Amino acid sequence: MKDPQMDNQNQLQEEKERLIRCLKKSVKHLMEESVTKKTVHEESSNVSAVCSSVDNCLQAGLRRRSLGLFKTNSSSALLQKISKECGEAFAVLRRIEELEKVGRS
Repeated sequence: MKDPQMDNQNQLQEEKERLIRCLKKSVKHLMEESVTKKTVHEESSNVSAVCSSVDNCLQAGLRRRSLGLFKTNSSSALLQKISKECGEAFAVLRRIEELEKVGRS
């Protein structure tokens, strides 16, 4: 006799793996577009696909990021990396630092 709890856990794990594969595929398509077109417009279907995939992952409870590109799981590390070339990210990073200073006081 099958254990219903184990079946449910297996189904959840399979769904999470499917969502991650879908996200990776969406990111790959977006990266390919950026290489071939040298720019990606915010209204690109590939941008929408990545956003949709991220949303699906978050709704399924997939929130942690394995160590990878930035060797850390910190959102601030990502902000620091992109703030070198993106003024908006730099402004957000500075604002976070200001708020952290106020919080310590």
